[in-house]
Amino acid sequence: MATHGCKLVRHMLWSCAKVAARFNPDCKSLFDRLKAKGKHAAACYGAVARKLLHLVFGVLKHQQPYKNAPITS
Repeated sequence: MATHGCKLVRHMLWSCAKVAARFNPDCKSLFDRLKAKGKHAAACYGAVARKLLHLVFGVLKHQQPYKNAPITS
């Protein structure tokens, strides 16, 4: 993650990414896929944080509630 911007916001986003990587199915699949490729955990959390930002932007832009993608096994 970049070191620009507000420290508090970055810290909160990082904390949210760590929780989302465990409990949000979309973010968990992203984290697991990157980890399987051999990426470091910090890089995986950074990618999850970016995904969260995209999800938040999409919810705000389209004024629609967030829906998890269906889990396919």
